[in-house]
Amino acid sequence: FKRSPRPGYYVRFRWEGREHVRGAGPTKAGAERLLSKAHAKLCDGSDVARVLVEVFRDAGGPNLSFADARARYQEYAKARKRPGTLVADEQRLDVIAEEPWAKGPMHRIRREDVTAFVDRIKASGRRGTPCRPATANRYLSVISAVLQWGVREGMIPANVARGAERY
Repeated sequence: FKRSPRPGYYVRFRWEGREHVRGAGPTKAGAERLLSKAHAKLCDGSDVARVLVEVFRDAGGPNLSFADARARYQEYAKARKRPGTLVADEQRLDVIAEEPWAKGPMHRIRREDVTAFVDRIKASGRRGTPCRPATANRYLSVISAVLQWGVREGMIPANVARGAERY
């Protein structure tokens, strides 16, 4: 049980080698009840993704798309980024959300998808003219930030954008 800087308690548990962290409510007793309930369901053989949805009310579950996750990520980012950065990120996320790979489940995104998108943005930009390397890197950074948030939320096992080549 951990009390974060944000209101409420969080539960951290490891199941089948993966760590999961979830918001568990305003009281420690409530967090203990949810953890106990999750543990019982997991020991009875329930799937981890199903337990996260049933016990912790994960809205997206394991099939949340990148395009759908962006709204939840933006809520998370509001407390951590400056307003100007949020506006720029929102514009980039609008472009990214139109990609075919962004419409499927986040856990199916491949590094090749991300790299091809960033290469295409660098070569032709949004309006058909090449963009600067820094702009392409900003798109990659936004993708990586959303994926890293997905890792922290337990939606995906790894951030496939991490380690992608920057310009």
